[in-house]
Amino acid sequence: MKSLLVVSLCCLAACSARGSAINSSVPFLPAWHDRESAVQSLRSSPEGFAQFYKDARPGGYPIGQIVRGPDANLWFADTSSIGRLTPDGKQTKFAPDAAGGIIANGPTKALWFTSFDALGNPAISRITTDGSIKNFPIPSKLFVIALTSGPDNNEWYADNGQDSVGKITPTGNLTEYQLPDAHTHRPVAIAGGPDGNVWFAAVDFYGQTPEVGRVTPNGAITEFPLASCTQDSDSIALGSDGNLWTSAYCSSGYSMVRVTPSGAITAYRVAHPVIEMTTGTDGELWGSFDKYLIEFNTTTHAQAAPVQTPPIRGHATKPWALAATVRGDMWVTVNTSNRLPYVGVYHTR
Repeated sequence: MKSLLVVSLCCLAACSARGSAINSSVPFLPAWHDRESAVQSLRSSPEGFAQFYKDARPGGYPIGQIVRGPDANLWFADTSSIGRLTPDGKQTKFAPDAAGGIIANGPTKALWFTSFDALGNPAISRITTDGSIKNFPIPSKLFVIALTSGPDNNEWYADNGQDSVGKITPTGNLTEYQLPDAHTHRPVAIAGGPDGNVWFAAVDFYGQTPEVGRVTPNGAITEFPLASCTQDSDSIALGSDGNLWTSAYCSSGYSMVRVTPSGAITAYRVAHPVIEMTTGTDGELWGSFDKYLIEFNTTTHAQAAPVQTPPIRGHATKPWALAATVRGDMWVTVNTSNRLPYVGVYHTR
């Protein structure tokens, strides 16, 4: 039986603050020597990596997720702050006590992220596009691993600590819905669906026996096991074809798995797994794996040749999350082997 936990955060001391602008980074690529030439090349470069921007705040390693915000700027989360990058590379950092590397769009035209206060207590926080931050404390037993904007004007999350999915209202009221197979499976990713519901990916405690689940706005959960698959990449995304997609290791090898809104499952063999998937402006799904960017066409079911992120000042790089700009570039968070965080710009065409 599905158990429902409702926790009101109104009785907790939710704190609010104005994020302070910390610094602006200087664009870095050895061939460029000044900001204007960097911006000009950014606008005219052919397909390939055009630019890297160093995370302006010390202590931000590792850098995590990135999204295109309601203001058309790029917003990213590292472990110490929230960053905003304009399409031309101007960077502003906003400082909660500590960030958790997870960020997503949400209701009220704001962005939502995981954070911690000065004592290490967890919160789900909201930041407006002008940098105003409001923190909503959550119980310490929760471990929020992913966020997404729900169709019901709430922010939904995957709670890896309580084997649950939940939602938080714009005013901070929290409601959790435990998975039907809780204590054997836990959610690892979450995304809004095309059907007015929220969808999630889940695995067992060994990262195996993957499944995809659907949760209605009132908390009714239906799960769809990926019967032929043994491992999941901890990612789920809504494709431009109106289906949910995840990446898994199945009987035929690495696969992109399509789940229709009715729960029909089809696996397509590919060369590489994909994590942190997002939809590009051309309709393809983009993600990362090891040191590569991966592109997948939901119509032809083919992966393009992987794109390796180049070294920065001689140090190897690993991409993490991606976001598309309105003009078609893919922006990607990158961590280097010498523990420095960057945001890179990749021209898809």
